[in-house]
Amino acid sequence: AEHAPAEMQRTDITSAVLQLKALGIDDVLHFDFLSPPPADSMIFALELLYSLGALDEKCNLTARGAAMAEMPVEPRISNVLLRSYEFGCGEEMLTIAAMCSVEYPFITVRAR
Repeated sequence: AEHAPAEMQRTDITSAVLQLKALGIDDVLHFDFLSPPPADSMIFALELLYSLGALDEKCNLTARGAAMAEMPVEPRISNVLLRSYEFGCGEEMLTIAAMCSVEYPFITVRAR
């Protein structure tokens, strides 16, 4: 191909859909993207957000979804962080989330 496909067309758009919902854009299916994502990606994102509790049956943002949108991590991790306090393992999940958020968590630096 002459140009690489737009990132919106080749990556997970769940975070973008959650942010659009948090901004008050209810009809994300008909949002005017510069490079629209594939329909399968949009359906996957909406189904995932529903299964995480970020969206209700009518595809409206829930209180949990609004809290998830405030966190600067992907929706799966933000949901786990929010739920971890219900089970009393918040500190442990923060450690795991931090390790999942970096590319190489086990790099050691040699002292000179």
